[in-house]
Amino acid sequence: MLETILLVLSVSIDSFLASIAYGTSKIRIPLLSALIVDIISASMLGFSLLIGGFLQNYISSNIAKIISFFILFF
Repeated sequence: MLETILLVLSVSIDSFLASIAYGTSKIRIPLLSALIVDIISASMLGFSLLIGGFLQNYISSNIAKIISFFILFF
């Protein structure tokens, strides 16, 4: 549960900082475009949490850490 909260928090902070960067550069994003990006991001986050919960029963935590390392760094 803590991992889920940290993942959601980090994604939210990342999106917030990106929006600040766009705002300081005076870049305006139309509302429809922002909603589309939001829906896609929320869907991918939900899908990854769903798949992660499913795979948790089949993959050990050590294997998951190794896979996560390779996804992050390669």
